[in-house]
Amino acid sequence: MVWLKPVAVARAVVRRDGRVQAAGHPVCRAGRQGEGRGPAGDDPGAGDPVHPVDDAGPGRRYAEVIETLLGDLALVPWQRPYRVPAAAVACTWREALGPAPLERLQDLALAGIDGEHREHDYRAITVGDLEIGSIDRSLIRVPDVPASREAFGPAGTADDSSPFPQLRELRISAASTRATFGVVTGPAGAGASRDKGEAEQVLLDKALKGYQYLFTPWRLWVIDRNFPGVARIKTMLATGTHVLIRSGTASR
Repeated sequence: MVWLKPVAVARAVVRRDGRVQAAGHPVCRAGRQGEGRGPAGDDPGAGDPVHPVDDAGPGRRYAEVIETLLGDLALVPWQRPYRVPAAAVACTWREALGPAPLERLQDLALAGIDGEHREHDYRAITVGDLEIGSIDRSLIRVPDVPASREAFGPAGTADDSSPFPQLRELRISAASTRATFGVVTGPAGAGASRDKGEAEQVLLDKALKGYQYLFTPWRLWVIDRNFPGVARIKTMLATGTHVLIRSGTASR
């Protein structure tokens, strides 16, 4: 008995010497674009985006993580030769690509979550015919390195004495599953050319522009007091959506 494990379905390419190879490239099969060449004469696969290594396991080397992500795809005899890029190559391309590929991936994932909830959220919390969602903010600690302090700054200390720089986050989520529909971030404190961080109001402005499709007439958003402001509330209501905002006893 022979046990087989399907790895990939690809068009066969027959070489003149009789070798049979799989058309394409393993990185393309893994969901990334693999059509560019790597830097300084590296193999074609060395220049492919490698951002997912950031989240594939703490403390692991680039090569190890890329091998894990590709799995058995790297063992297939591909038409385009492939070898796992060295850490220096991975770092070079990571810096060259910037955050855009991961941001696109995030947008696709969040849009998919929203679509799934629209069709299949049988546990949705409702008020009348409105589905409930929440918009709230938080602070996230990031590694205490000079680049992080410059990019994000500390929160609550004007003299940069905070033990950790922090990222300010505004999250849009479902009340039923707590799944994230959208998220925007900004620096929590001063740093670089900033004299202060981005407040929740600024992040809400970003959310209204970047995730306009979430603010539908059949959703009611629960928001904490203080940070929306009258102008932003009007902007939200102009989308046709509904808001419920907690207020203090002194509010009128």
